[in-house]
Amino acid sequence: MALLVCTGSRSSTDWTNKVAYLGQSYYSCLVDKCWRSATFPWLSKIASLDYGGKLTIVPETSAELVAELDAFDPAGTMEGTKTLRRVCEETAASGKTLWISGDMYPVLTREGR
Repeated sequence: MALLVCTGSRSSTDWTNKVAYLGQSYYSCLVDKCWRSATFPWLSKIASLDYGGKLTIVPETSAELVAELDAFDPAGTMEGTKTLRRVCEETAASGKTLWISGDMYPVLTREGR
């Protein structure tokens, strides 16, 4: 599975403003390292998304996700982490909401591997 990242106003359900697409390898990494993790609650929610599932991140909580991304990849070497961090910061600065959705099969779980 991959992750589709969109942004818009808080009340919008418009998914046409796609700002990032995080591929299978990054999603797989999140599943391996963050699925059901108390250390990374936001990344755990992202890793737990099903196809078409949606996670909403409002500007007030973007900083929490950015802090998790920094702890998850402190050197900032993963392209997916850099992209998601940048998108979170830009979206929060503009007062917009971020949506992350599962896109494309297969869905990975620890039991399913």
